[in-house]
Amino acid sequence: MRWILLACLSLPGVGCTSFDLRASRTVPMDPPISSVDATRFVAKVDVGSMTIAASDEPGVFIEYEVVLRGIDEDALDDAEETCELEVTRDGRTLRIDSPVHSARDATQRDYRIRVRVGRDVAVDATVSVGAVNGVGLRGPKLRSSTGSVSLTGGRGAADLRTSVGMVAVRDHVGTLLARSSTGSIDAEIEALDGDGSVDCETSIGSVRLVVPANTDATVDAATSVGSITAPAGIAVRGDYTSKAATGILGGGGRTIRLVTSTGSIKLERADR
Repeated sequence: MRWILLACLSLPGVGCTSFDLRASRTVPMDPPISSVDATRFVAKVDVGSMTIAASDEPGVFIEYEVVLRGIDEDALDDAEETCELEVTRDGRTLRIDSPVHSARDATQRDYRIRVRVGRDVAVDATVSVGAVNGVGLRGPKLRSSTGSVSLTGGRGAADLRTSVGMVAVRDHVGTLLARSSTGSIDAEIEALDGDGSVDCETSIGSVRLVVPANTDATVDAATSVGSITAPAGIAVRGDYTSKAATGILGGGGRTIRLVTSTGSIKLERADR
């Protein structure tokens, strides 16, 4: 496969230049990045994928590799010297960032990052282009501009957002805020703690939410173009071009909000 890199330089009289990225190599980065005392992990990565999993081990432990693509082997040699993630330690916060490189640099850096965090470590992670996946995290903030965002077995108040891509949630216990501009949202909630609410919204894409059979909540759902399917007790009104649904599950209380501009909405109660 051949890759084309389009570099647009913000300099007077300079436009966009394309580079044919014929050469590639994968560079394992060693040693791993770690901090046994960290209680907060922050990541800002330009291109790549990141998986963050909770562990019984304290602190933060990071392993990663970089896939480099360039016009030739010399370009890759140069890029390999400057592809290491920037690491900042501020008190008990461990932060990683993509290194800054010149817009004239005719290489692409694709980071593949695996992170292990203690179960009570706060996580705030962003990948500009690529996927972000969380496993067993407590109250994470996971972001992507172009890519999917997923969380499995999460706890607490989860905040998941992408501009272009899907948001997927499985076996979550707690509050959920999910956003996508162009992409579906598919969430399965194991339990809603206390007054925990669910708020899912996308502009283009479907929204599906599964809640426990014994859920007490007030439901508010709306779509401009699409259908709404909901359990008994939720009144659906309107025609195919504009529908809304409101009602109460169980004894009401906490809020479930499901919104899309173009797409279907499906609210289900779990069998178990």
